[in-house]
Amino acid sequence: MRTAATLGVLSMTVLFTAFDAAIVAIALPTIQRDLHLTGTALQWVVSGSALGLGGFLLLGGRVADLTGPRRSLLWSVAAYATASVAAGIAGAGWALVSARVLAGVSLAFVVPAGLSIVTATYSEGAGRERALSVYSAVGAGGWMSGLLLGGLLTAVSWRLVFLIQAPLALAVLVATRWLVPRDAPDAPSDHLSALGAVSGTAALLALVYTLTLGPSRPLWSGQRLTGLAVAGVAAAVFGWAERRATEPLVPREVRRSPQLMYVNLTALAYAGSYAGFLFIGTLYMQRVLGWSALSTALAFLPAALTATALSRSTGSMIERWGVRRVLVGGMATVTVAYVLLLRMDVHSTFPGVVLPTVVLVGIGAAVTFPSITIAGLAGVDRSRQGVVGGLLNSSEQIGAGVVVAAASATAAARVGAGSTRSELLDGYRASLLVVGGVAALGLLTTIVIMLSGTGRAAR
Repeated sequence: MRTAATLGVLSMTVLFTAFDAAIVAIALPTIQRDLHLTGTALQWVVSGSALGLGGFLLLGGRVADLTGPRRSLLWSVAAYATASVAAGIAGAGWALVSARVLAGVSLAFVVPAGLSIVTATYSEGAGRERALSVYSAVGAGGWMSGLLLGGLLTAVSWRLVFLIQAPLALAVLVATRWLVPRDAPDAPSDHLSALGAVSGTAALLALVYTLTLGPSRPLWSGQRLTGLAVAGVAAAVFGWAERRATEPLVPREVRRSPQLMYVNLTALAYAGSYAGFLFIGTLYMQRVLGWSALSTALAFLPAALTATALSRSTGSMIERWGVRRVLVGGMATVTVAYVLLLRMDVHSTFPGVVLPTVVLVGIGAAVTFPSITIAGLAGVDRSRQGVVGGLLNSSEQIGAGVVVAAASATAAARVGAGSTRSELLDGYRASLLVVGGVAALGLLTTIVIMLSGTGRAAR
């Protein structure tokens, strides 16, 4: 009973983590109008949080391993509640983006701590696979249902999509103190690679900044060259810090694992393509089709229902066919979904164009998200599960930040302030090609995993 209660508490952490990504998406056009944001600035509302999360997840995983996941979870959830309130009361674009970055950094410590507690509670095998399926399915369902809640709240005020996160976080704090056993951590280390975390995040932020520079600037403009130079220097500092660190963010034995390399590439492609689809799909429905925020949210509801219905069967599917086959099927499903949406036009109907895509996206979420987690953690020593969980989630968030930036930049090259619906459509369709291409690369990676036999521990 206590074990089930612990899993319930930790599922709440992944629930509001998923909400953070999804609930904001529906509100983006309203935020853009109220705060007078450009398309590039709007993209940072998504990418700022994703890169703050992705850039510090590895450090979050090491902190969870070395200081105890329960302690790390309590402090980071409290910080996230504070950042959510700051975003909800922001009066300018810079304040909102800053709060979103802080929220992402906070979640970078929430996610691996929660995952580490789950994997420590359940022994490796069928029991852990079922627990991770529940844990991950809550994330998939939360990601989708957050869209619906976002539509409902945006109809009242976009600020509510941020403010509602604070009471959810406080509920997690109270439940964690009562239900999650106290830590018995290893001795804390004074040599955590904080420099690695900061430099790695700086490299990502500089890269995304370069991607999102306006199309009016020449390809080899000073700003672009400066952004690339900063990204390169920061990446070099990250590599140097990792080599010299007593406790590197990515342990050396983890870096040498082909299984983890392939699974992380798949995670990056899956989450990146999904975030890009969500960003472009929301703007398309509201700005081209003229749907309201609530109508847009309802359009995504079949995805949430499909993901929820299938989530109960994912563990059985993995036990029967093996995680690699299920992962290939999931990536193939989402790739087909994005290709189907390329049929969109200015007069698209929900049943004919939107519905097939969102149903397939829901199917893909139900099977791909837990499969990535199970494949990544298979055979990993318990003392390294926090950092490996952080690495998986880091890949997902980095993918989200970079692909959203690339999709936004692709659209910006074709869309101006006074663009017609047809011009907007052309920009969004070009962006969707980027999204579909990333998903196809992820599918190719999963096929390589299966054909090469990499990751036999995960079957």
